Amino acid sequence: MASRGITVNAVAPGIIATGMADGVFDAATIKVLELTQRAGKPEEVADLVGFLASEQAADLSGQMISINGAPIWSFS
Repeated sequence: MASRGITVNAVAPGIIATGMADGVFDAATIKVLELTQRAGKPEEVADLVGFLASEQAADLSGQMISINGAPIWSFS
């Protein structure tokens, strides 16, 4: 698809501070699971998606971009 000017990327968010996450992850659990010690903000995910949809990302394709607080299991 890139040869036709169409880029395809995936966004894989971690724990994001939303009503859905509130029912699953309390603050203490998030501090244990995320090296950043916090849940991500919806605006941070939106900024990434906005970038991917912009001309600045025209040469970025075929990627899965994980946006998360550096989960502890990614370093074990």
